[in-house]
Amino acid sequence: MRRSSVFLAGEVAKRDLDKALSVADQIPDGSARNQWLYGTAWEIASKTPDQAALIAESLTPGGYRKRALEHIGKQWLRKDADAATQWINGSGHFDAKKIEKLLNR
Repeated sequence: MRRSSVFLAGEVAKRDLDKALSVADQIPDGSARNQWLYGTAWEIASKTPDQAALIAESLTPGGYRKRALEHIGKQWLRKDADAATQWINGSGHFDAKKIEKLLNR
């Protein structure tokens, strides 16, 4: 179930981000909502990393949030290194070791 909801969220977000977010709003807080938002953020990270970051920041702290934020950082660096560097350094989501790893890829 987990992989299928993450995949489905990504597919919906790819076609219609507003629809993906609307679906998320209808899912009660918990793991299903986290999975949906994770899939949405992951999918849009390469095109709109700033929006993806906002979505990922709404995830419950833990594995999904951590993986999503790291993925977004990597994608954002490819799109706009200056903006990504500012976000990575200023977001408070990464410790010094992770910041160095992300910025020195």
